[in-house]
This record gives sequence, structure tokens and C-alpha cells, in this order.
Amino acid sequence: MRQLFDNGVIDKEIVSLNLEDPNDKTINSTIGFGEIDGSQIIGGEDGLRYYSNVGQDRWALLMDHVKYGNSDIRDPDGLNMIHTKIALIDTGNSSIQIPETDFKNLRELMLDQESSIEVKEIGPDRQRLVTSKSCDEIESKLSDFDFHI
Repeated sequence: MRQLFDNGVIDKEIVSLNLEDPNDKTINSTIGFGEIDGSQIIGGEDGLRYYSNVGQDRWALLMDHVKYGNSDIRDPDGLNMIHTKIALIDTGNSSIQIPETDFKNLRELMLDQESSIEVKEIGPDRQRLVTSKSCDEIESKLSDFDFHI
């Protein structure tokens, strides 16, 4: 971004992301460099939200919290709330990267809903959740993620 701006390729040092509903195949998500396409904003200028990139070498946003399920998953002590603060924005990658303590909370919540989910070691201090079942088989059993930014 800095080089594009410094070399006069773009007028403003900004990136705009317009992420459409993935279920609506008639509209494509877009990315803009150096400008914001006002026609893409629902509610006009009042619908526009600015977020700073907080990633050192990746695109990332600060979040308030992440919930798993349709309701607040916090227990009375707040132990089950996922406390992730940085969300990596990478539309070319389907992984969700979270700190280890949040991963353990998430794993327990998901295992309560689907017993086929297992933890697979993928490197030092790196794990992923896997299942032998297809997404179609388990989708209705698992809750949604809710990211609050």
C-alpha cells in the first residue's frame, strides 16, 4: 500500500473490502485499492465502517470477541467466552486461527455437539479440528461463529 501511494498509483492509502453474502451467487465480493466505491455501501455514507489494519505482516482487525452459537456462550464466570482479539482477514484461506486457550474452549463446545471431531497435531504448538464426516453430515449439528468487531 505504502509503495502504491508513494508512487502516485493510488490517491489514498486505503483498502476497501466488500464481502457479499456467500449464499448469493449473483453478486461478487470486491476489493478496492486507494478508493471506496460508494455504490457498494448499504445505507450510503452512514453504512460505512472504518477499521485499522493491526496485522504486522497480514491483514487483521481488532475484535471485541467471538461467540460460538446463536446466544452468548459465556458461562456465569465468563470461562467459555472466546477472547480472541485479532482477526486475520484472508478471503483466500478458510482457516480460523485463534490462540490456544480459545482453541481449547472452542474444541470442547464443538465436541459437545459432534463426537466425530478430533484434534490433529499439525506442527509444534499447532493443532486443527478434523472430522471423518462430510460437511453436509455435521453442518446442522454445529453452531455458527459470531465475530464482533
